[in-house]
Amino acid sequence: MKNKNRIQWLSVISFLLFTGIGIGASREEQGRNAEKYLVLENEMAVFLQARDNIPLVNIAFAVNVGSKDENPGTSGLVHILEHVLLLGETGSHSMEDLYKEMRGRGVRFNAHTGHDMMTFELTLPSQYWEYGLTLLKEKIFNLKFSKEFLEKEKKIIFEEISQHEDDPIRMGTYLALQGLFPNHPYSRPIFGEKQVIEKAGVDEIMNFYREYFLPSNCTLAVVGDFQIGDMEKKTREIFGPIESKIKAKDIRRPVIREMERIKKNVTVERQMDIEQTYLVVGFFAPGSNDDDKIIFDLIDDIFGRGINPLLRRPFFVNNRVIINSVSTRYFPLQYGGAFLIYISMDPRDLKRARYELIKFLGNTGSLNYSIQDYPPDARMVVMDYLETARSHIKYSGEQFKEHGMNAALSFAAYILPRKDKENAKSQEPYLDRIEKIKSPGIRDAASKYLSGEKYVMITINPQSPGNKANKKNEEKEKENP
Repeated sequence: MKNKNRIQWLSVISFLLFTGIGIGASREEQGRNAEKYLVLENEMAVFLQARDNIPLVNIAFAVNVGSKDENPGTSGLVHILEHVLLLGETGSHSMEDLYKEMRGRGVRFNAHTGHDMMTFELTLPSQYWEYGLTLLKEKIFNLKFSKEFLEKEKKIIFEEISQHEDDPIRMGTYLALQGLFPNHPYSRPIFGEKQVIEKAGVDEIMNFYREYFLPSNCTLAVVGDFQIGDMEKKTREIFGPIESKIKAKDIRRPVIREMERIKKNVTVERQMDIEQTYLVVGFFAPGSNDDDKIIFDLIDDIFGRGINPLLRRPFFVNNRVIINSVSTRYFPLQYGGAFLIYISMDPRDLKRARYELIKFLGNTGSLNYSIQDYPPDARMVVMDYLETARSHIKYSGEQFKEHGMNAALSFAAYILPRKDKENAKSQEPYLDRIEKIKSPGIRDAASKYLSGEKYVMITINPQSPGNKANKKNEEKEKENP
């Protein structure tokens, strides 16, 4: 149910979209890009943006609940809720009736669970937008499911967990975050713990649901082909009467502290049934509200993306490239962040790859990132990594936000943790801030977070022949008990 590339861009595009207009902005003229931000009496925040280029309406809904709100005894309840809300019936409609109605109106409905929030997305032809709002309200605020349905979904969730455990990138990511955030909610897997999910009952899940699924704990964003005045009126009619018995700030959330840097390096080695070795190296990084976040958006692009990622440089050894691939992923979370480096290689090159990577990262605080760092006569033969990253972010951002659902999700995700913060209305536009960042800023951030800092190193190697044979025998025994 997740699109990793899209989720990764939500953080960047949220700033691109919102810091140029401000949450408090309102352009109520009809037509393309008319927009309005409002807060209903029950404290649910709403953002509307009209676009008349495609006859579709995209509705995104975000709830401030994620794996951060779970504890060891509830790890997995958010994931279960995602499944039953997305696929289950409601208090007034059976699954069969809902699916029939949705198919007849061309509705696409999906959901995602994250560390900080849960999001729902609904796309449908513009002539059915009123139905889309009504359907979303029914699905989100009128949940009903049986024990039989729950047990069926548990089997699907267990299969998803098995897929995660068999994927070296996903497993490496989980182990890296676990090592970076010890004793923190972010160290728990988003998909949950099997033993908790297995024991979870209907009443337990419904109690968790009632605690967090309140209008004051949610945001709604609608982007597409509609008239602002009509959409505002209908949104108020449909979602306004929903009572918010307590305010979002009064929800009994677990105490979540800001993440702290680890005090020593953490190394973990695993074996999986794979053909090549995977190395995942993680560092503490700025959180979503940190001033250094925007610099790390650039660092992520400079080091691991684009046509010529900087991190390829250290692995050209003795006239050959000793790795198969390298990429990065930046996690700017609400209570801190992580920067992960992913490398695949032949197992025989692991030792050298580790050495070259750590050596290179130790010098990132002194590297040249822009042609401005070189004398004029040398600028024609060097690559401007900083300018290339700026251009890539701008281009990718424009492509991303032109898709209505991407824009709607970005609006909903950006508003959710900031709707009570005044600085969200007046923050300098994202692209203006990016243009002001120079090489010294990149070097300072690289030195602060990467050069000489403690790290988590996850190594996932192919299984030895003996382990592979044992696994095959175990599988045969399961097939023929």
